[in-house]
Amino acid sequence: MSVYVSRNHAIKTPVTIQTSQERVTKRALLDSRATESFIHPQLAKELTLTTYLLDKPRQVQNVDGTSNWLEKVTKEAKFQVFHESHCQTHHFLIADIGEDDIILGYPFFEAANPMIDWPTGKIHGALVLTEVRPMPVPDTRTKLQRIVEAVKWTNVAQ
Repeated sequence: MSVYVSRNHAIKTPVTIQTSQERVTKRALLDSRATESFIHPQLAKELTLTTYLLDKPRQVQNVDGTSNWLEKVTKEAKFQVFHESHCQTHHFLIADIGEDDIILGYPFFEAANPMIDWPTGKIHGALVLTEVRPMPVPDTRTKLQRIVEAVKWTNVAQ
């Protein structure tokens, strides 16, 4: 169930977040004016999300036009965003976004094109964010050592 906050014309909707450790439901602010999607650093820490350093720090402004207190954003988290038949990887900048846990910005709207009943403030369909974690890199040195040991063992046996 979405919540329409009339005093600031905002829609907050439930979002299920799936990590490798847990599944939680939080509220996300839908903001088509936001040029990116965001996640609060406290939530990223709470969920022990994998974070990625940005190639270049980003200057972020708050909705009211003031500079974000973090000054520059240096990290992001990655999620597969599922909505209706849509599934796409989205990058969420980690920034202090005030009272909100998550802001779904214009990139989400452009990609998912969600059906929103604006008078009631309800979004149709469920929103699920599944954390994207890097694939573990195999320890090639260990594999090479095993091969060398197997060859040595074979040579000793002969």
